[in-house]
Amino acid sequence: MRFGGIANLWEALKCIKFLKCQEHLEQLILYQIDFDSKGNMYFVGIHSPALWFGNITQLKNGTSIGITKIPMPTGGFNGIESNQISTGSIAVDKKRNVVWASMLSFATKGEILRYNITQKRLILLFSPNN
Repeated sequence: MRFGGIANLWEALKCIKFLKCQEHLEQLILYQIDFDSKGNMYFVGIHSPALWFGNITQLKNGTSIGITKIPMPTGGFNGIESNQISTGSIAVDKKRNVVWASMLSFATKGEILRYNITQKRLILLFSPNN
């Protein structure tokens, strides 16, 4: 995990509490957290083909308010069981205002995606089959 400072670390730790509050987050095994230039959080979990966004100004203690799921496309993983598809690493590129993410099926396939924070658009950049 990478943190942008003590305040952001505190927000990330509070965010982990929120993960238990939202039904589709209950099974998430938190893997990595990174922060954009505004201090908002992007995080991923094992066995979750999604990028998660935590809006620092909207987070409410003990709730899932302020957390948004950004589904990642899994069409390139046809024939692979959904519980075998997972996000890998993420990195927020503050200069380009994008989040780089990897998605994979362990020992089978991998992809690299870019999420444009401003446009709220996810693009597949690399897949071994492309």
